[in-house]
Amino acid sequence: MDGYFHLLYWLQVPCRHGIVFATNEEHLAYMRRFFGAALRERRRSPHGWANAGFISRLPPWMKAAKNRAEIMSCLSKLERRLKEARTF
Repeated sequence: MDGYFHLLYWLQVPCRHGIVFATNEEHLAYMRRFFGAALRERRRSPHGWANAGFISRLPPWMKAAKNRAEIMSCLSKLERRLKEARTF
């Protein structure tokens, strides 16, 4: 659910641990790059560890390596939904 408008996301799909969602095409592409990366590094800023990005606020089950294949599968479903919507 959107934190501002309190509406359900159109690009959402349930998975075993919760709901995977994207707000738009760019968000979906960013998540595919993040979850598809072989190595996910955090860089420390000069002021310490930053917590400014949305990736840092994802639930731990989404960031766990053991759930990577399931998350990628859910993101693929969301991509198909976007493609189907464009054909109308």
